[in-house]
Amino acid sequence: MSDVEFNRLAGSSLQGGLTLVKGSLQLSGLFVVQQYLRLFLKQEYAVVLVTAEQSLDHYKYTAKKLGLSLAQFQQTGHLVCVEPPTAPVPGSSDASGSAPSSERAGGAVGGGSGSRLQRLAAAVAAAVAQRPEAAAGCAVLVDSLTHLVPLASSRQEWSAFLHHCATAAAAPQAGQAQRPGCVVAGVYGDVAEDRPWLAALEHRANVVLELEPLPGRVADVDGVATATRRCGGGTALGCAAAAGPALGSSLQGAASAAAAPAPAGGWAPLRQSLYFRSTELAVRWMAGVTDRELL
Repeated sequence: MSDVEFNRLAGSSLQGGLTLVKGSLQLSGLFVVQQYLRLFLKQEYAVVLVTAEQSLDHYKYTAKKLGLSLAQFQQTGHLVCVEPPTAPVPGSSDASGSAPSSERAGGAVGGGSGSRLQRLAAAVAAAVAQRPEAAAGCAVLVDSLTHLVPLASSRQEWSAFLHHCATAAAAPQAGQAQRPGCVVAGVYGDVAEDRPWLAALEHRANVVLELEPLPGRVADVDGVATATRRCGGGTALGCAAAAGPALGSSLQGAASAAAAPAPAGGWAPLRQSLYFRSTELAVRWMAGVTDRELL
């Protein structure tokens, strides 16, 4: 039942575009990114996972506890892990830091020239372009944009990278009828210096899933997750106008091929909330809480 509840909450994200998972230093949204990873793989998406906060080994361990083998999806090409380039070591001759690496069956993808963020964007684009033809769609998961901020050399470069993140999976491969491309990115909403770019990114997002702890002592509930569908039907085209001229114009071509029809049951409500209890082994999602959980 818990999976059913989360799938209902995440339903708008499957309509394409950018989903922000907004946690805090007190309550990380990393476990929600893991839930999205599981959801996309079970839906037969090709997933590009950018591991900025946690390693691939962490995701493999967590998935194994949930009965899912990530190695199997790597072998079929349905999962590619891209590790961001590291920051330069003081005194090193390599001022731009090490190159990003991409783990997949048959070898690594990545490298190239340019700044650290440019190389990371290129590695993600290469992984998206090489997704299996049999994949139902493409999803790019960035576990923490907040952890990537130090890689930016300027505000302009960071803005360009955020633009890339918002559109990374939008364009389908030629000749393929696939579901809309999806991007899920984790952020920490209470880092003061990040608020300007985060506010702009929220405005561009199709869905914002925000985690909040419950006040007081609650025995079996960690907090509440609220998913807000911010524009149209959740597709890239539906959000083009809200995204502003620069982003909106770039989305038009991709969205015309990637937009999906409304599901049979209609679009999800504009705002949905679930309570949750997260442990290392599982996440329990609850539509409501009883006196027993509040004790």
